[in-house]
Parts: sequence; C-alpha cells; structure tokens
Amino acid sequence: FRNGSYVIGVAGMITALQAIQFAKLPEPKKGLSNYDRFVSTVLIPAVVRLEEENEIEHGKSHYLMSFCDQIYIVAGNNYYLNSRHSFNAVGSGGNYARAYLLGLGKDVYTEEDVLNALKVAAGVDHNSSGPFHIQKATK
Repeated sequence: FRNGSYVIGVAGMITALQAIQFAKLPEPKKGLSNYDRFVSTVLIPAVVRLEEENEIEHGKSHYLMSFCDQIYIVAGNNYYLNSRHSFNAVGSGGNYARAYLLGLGKDVYTEEDVLNALKVAAGVDHNSSGPFHIQKATK
C-alpha cells in the first residue's frame, strides 16, 4: 500500500499493517545524501513509537519500505537492510520470490515476473498465498 511518499509491505502481525497503513510517517527530505542515516535515526524510531503507541509486540513484524528510489527492510529488532537491487521482499516466502527474480537476471522486472515469483513462493511456502496485490513504486 501507499502511505505518503512510501510504498510499504508488512510481514508479521496484522495490527502492525493496520497501524502503519494510516500512520503519519516522517517524510524524507528531497535530495537526502544519506538515506541509511535517515532510516536509522528517524524512520526506525518512528516505527518503534508507532508499535509502542498501538501496543504491537516489538520484533514480530518486518516492514518493506520504499521511498526516493530506495528500498529498505526495517525489522522489529531495530535493523534495516538496503536493497542493492530494484526490488526486495518480506515474509516467509520472500526469499523464494526474491531468488526467483534474481535468477531471471534482468535489470527491469515486469508485473508478470513479480506475479510468477509470488506464485513460486506460494508453491514452496504454505504461509504464502494469494490474492496478490502488486504495488508499483514510481517517481
């Protein structure tokens, strides 16, 4: 889903998804020179506060957050991973979907590629299933 300038995916608790979907998240400044610093000093503390305010157990959810041509996985244990690829995935089947896409060896992936990756994940991981909703992040 979209929230402001973010495209967000959540794996874990449904309450975390519901809380972050409508939260007022800190907007990254245009032309930011250090996205990692913004994520570690501004975005992660905002997510932690959001979890505390909504009585969401910390560490039970992962947030995939895309903004300003950046893709981060923000985990409940106060860490983040910045993707060096044009995509990333969260959830129990996320690594299967990600591996499928990496195996294609493309620079750009179509919506059909992404859908096929999700179907592969669903075929391997019993917790991954449709319906799938693909959200395109564009400038």
